[in-house]
Amino acid sequence: MHIFTTTKKGELKKICGETFLVSNQRDGAIFPVNEVGALIWKLCIEGRTTEEIVTVISKEYDVVESQVKKDVKAFIEKLIDLDYLEVNDHA
Repeated sequence: MHIFTTTKKGELKKICGETFLVSNQRDGAIFPVNEVGALIWKLCIEGRTTEEIVTVISKEYDVVESQVKKDVKAFIEKLIDLDYLEVNDHA
């Protein structure tokens, strides 16, 4: 069970009708996200565990948890790779 914290002060912004995760740092990082990605980001910064995120997404979009788990894990790993999140199991 993992909890995540932000490493950059990113925020979701709509630009020309598209949603992006935009870094508030001077690096100018920008990462496009869809509706599900935006929800995952919000749940991560609320301090939800991976399991809680999977449950919320599964119920919200009526998708089997086993598929959601793979997709959520991949998305979170991408945010970790891009230095938007880090694992914080002690939060």
